[in-house]
Amino acid sequence: RQIDFGPSGGYYGIYQQDLKWTTKIGDYSYILKPFDKVEQIEEKSSTSVLLGVWGFWSGEHTVMNYVGGKKCWDGPERSVRVETVCGLENSILDVQEPNKCEYLMKLETPGACSKEKLDQLNAFLNDL
Repeated sequence: RQIDFGPSGGYYGIYQQDLKWTTKIGDYSYILKPFDKVEQIEEKSSTSVLLGVWGFWSGEHTVMNYVGGKKCWDGPERSVRVETVCGLENSILDVQEPNKCEYLMKLETPGACSKEKLDQLNAFLNDL
């Protein structure tokens, strides 16, 4: 299948990476496999729940949508919106559940940076 890595293939750098984020109290971890799936892992039992599989882009390649996750008890199928923000590293900054079984993840990645912003970040690093 053909994968849309965004303008100029900018998001290719996160393809086939496993990015992990654990809640502050350590009950759950979230694993993002870009362009594949998102899972929630209950730390004590190591039980994994599928939150969604790669669906589509929205917001001019700024939001990754994962759909068709495991159905919630008395609720919808789980889904995840991954909002991408410009940054030097590929890392999950935060995960929330604003609505029942609808998750929101913030992902920092160079793939979300414009060429101008990347040039600024590189200049800043060179000045350190």
